[in-house]
Parts: sequence; C-alpha cells; structure tokens
Amino acid sequence: MEYSSDGQRVQVKGSPTAAEKRVIESYVGFRVHLGFDPNTVILRKRQENNWCYGLASWPAGTEMIPGPREAPMSLTSLLDWSLVLRDREWADWKAAHGEVFARSS
Repeated sequence: MEYSSDGQRVQVKGSPTAAEKRVIESYVGFRVHLGFDPNTVILRKRQENNWCYGLASWPAGTEMIPGPREAPMSLTSLLDWSLVLRDREWADWKAAHGEVFARSS
C-alpha cells in the first residue's frame, strides 16, 4: 500500500488499522507541509503496536529501525522517534490534528 502527495511517498507493509491509516495520511501531509526532500519512507507493521521505519535511500546496512530484537513501538511512537529533529513542528502538527492522533498512541 502506498500513500503519496506532492513528491512525498510512504510505502506501508502490513495491515494498518483504520486509525493507523489516518495517522499515515496525516504524516504524509506533515512531510508535504514542511517541504521534506522527496524520499520514500517505508513503514512496516510487524504486529499490533510493533512498527519499524526505513528510507528507500538508505545504503546497504540497517534495513529497518528499530530492529526486530528491539522493544516494539506503536506507529505514533515510531513517528515521534523518527521526527526527533522536528520535535516542535511535529508536536504542533499532532495538536492541530488531534482527531487523528487521539486514539493512536
């Protein structure tokens, strides 16, 4: 499954819930809003509340983070972690889109 808008692409592997799909759609909107460089983000749902993240542009090496032996992360927790350098903008975005994130943590 792929979500895309204005050059931002997110490939999703696994079966997200309806609430998780709304979070992913909002995440794509956030990337467009801040003008991120085009890059394909890969999100993989391993199990319930166990997501991992990667970028298509990553060279050989780490495929997805967190690794399969690391503590599982919910989708929202994973996105929070991946956007640590944009923490303030991401927190503001989530607050402005509270209806999407209210039940996603």
